This record gives sequence, C-alpha cells and structure tokens, in this order.
Amino acid sequence: MEQLREGPPQPYVVAAFLCERVLIEVDGSLSAIRLADRFTVGVPLDAPMPSRDTPVPINPTFVLVLRGEQLATYTARAVLVAPDGRETQAFPPTPMTVQSPDQGANIAAVLFILVGLEGQYWLRLYIDDREITRVPLLVVFDRRDLGPADTPAPVPHE
Repeated sequence: MEQLREGPPQPYVVAAFLCERVLIEVDGSLSAIRLADRFTVGVPLDAPMPSRDTPVPINPTFVLVLRGEQLATYTARAVLVAPDGRETQAFPPTPMTVQSPDQGANIAAVLFILVGLEGQYWLRLYIDDREITRVPLLVVFDRRDLGPADTPAPVPHE
C-alpha cells in the first residue's frame, strides 16, 4: 500500500524543457520557440577546443510549468550535471506559487551555462529539495570555419 505524504500536496509537472526563447503573452501564457535537447557549439578552426579550463557559454531557456490541487508555494531549483558527474547550480532556489488547479505557476529562465565537455548533461529539477524530473542536454562541439571573430556572419536573404 502506498504511504501518504505529510505536508502540502505535491505539484504536477506539466512541462519541463529547454528551448531557444520564450514569449510571455499579455495574459501570462507562454509560447516556447525551438524546443531543443541538443546544443551544437561552433568552434573556429583556429581556436582551441573548449575544455574544463576554457569552457564556453551556452544560453538555453529553461521552462517549468507546475499545477497543483490547491493553493501552495513550492521552491524550485535546478542542478546541472556534466558528463563527468560534476554538479553546478543551474538556477537558484525560486519560489513558485500554485493558485488553484486551473492556475498554476511558470518559470521561464535564461540559463548561463559554461560547457567544457562534449556529451550528455542533465538538468536535475528539485521541488522543495525532492528531485522530480531530469531534462537532457546533449552538447556537441563542431569545429568549422566561422569567419573572423569580430565579423558577424552574413544574414541569408530570401
């Protein structure tokens, strides 16, 4: 038989993912643009490959949507786990208040992540210090001719 948890009911995770950006509508609704679990980092031919000593930044947007059965405030936080097992804080503890079953809580946060290794990263999500899900993030380094570092890439014309 399942044991009943003491304390407030736990929230439901409606969505937890990474994307390029989020539009927040006037009514508070979220529109996610370009959902992604793989990020390719371009590395110029004449530059050293990223490493633990010389990491490069990526800036995915993390989206979390919670719902619950009643008014309750939870604390959400995320930890990034690198392919070698090292952990860093992805975003700090953040309060989220679920108002009612039909009015939940959202987080849309641009993350600043330094990556020095290729491979599978995991964003471990915690609500009130209990891990509730993981979001995958595959990082691939792509060595290529990116052009001069101080010259913006040309914009394709249609």
